[in-house]
Amino acid sequence: MKKLLCLLLLTACTKPGAEVPSDFKGGELAAKVTALHKIVSLEDVARLAGVDAGKIGIHYENYSPAPRQHSVQYHWPTGNTVSLPGGHSIDEYHSVGIAFVEAMTAGEFKSRYGTNAGLQKRVDELGKDSTLNADAITAEAKYLAGYAQSRKLESLSGVGEAAWWETPVQALHVFADGVAFTVTVNVGENENANRTKAVEMVRIILTRPRTGSSATPTPTPAPAPTPD
Repeated sequence: MKKLLCLLLLTACTKPGAEVPSDFKGGELAAKVTALHKIVSLEDVARLAGVDAGKIGIHYENYSPAPRQHSVQYHWPTGNTVSLPGGHSIDEYHSVGIAFVEAMTAGEFKSRYGTNAGLQKRVDELGKDSTLNADAITAEAKYLAGYAQSRKLESLSGVGEAAWWETPVQALHVFADGVAFTVTVNVGENENANRTKAVEMVRIILTRPRTGSSATPTPTPAPAPTPD
């Protein structure tokens, strides 16, 4: 019994986390909202993925006029293929991403990511978005309403000042020093593996060099995989 207790305590103490370093400045992260590829280096992503940096592609979503809606995704081939209807197949890719960087208070963070109130706010914002047509607004609003029914949230301790792990999208929302950001992960079907990689990515973001960082080069859109 004593050995079992010691093992449990050791496991709890060594559980991976991503606490906020004393020199982390949320304002510096928020300032990169229009240049998300400068937050971490390609080499950091390669170490996280366990692949050569040359195999990593970058996809930048910056079409929205609101910078806080921008995202960057790093993706790499796994060496496997995914079967499609009709006998076709495509290469399988894994990915990690950074999105929704925005300055906010701890209260705003909890309201947006710790409850479904944030989804309702997004629906309200859609109606005011002049860049979208009525059909697109209606479709997105219906999707969000349906997603709210299956959405699950888990508070993670030891990650940032506050953090919520969201499924089924496999996203980790983090708050630290007045800024919120989201890490998205897809390294397979195992939720624990995805959550662990997300925490590792958060640790990289929070501990990145403050100055002189060799950030990722400006990305160019990568071609979408085509069926064989």
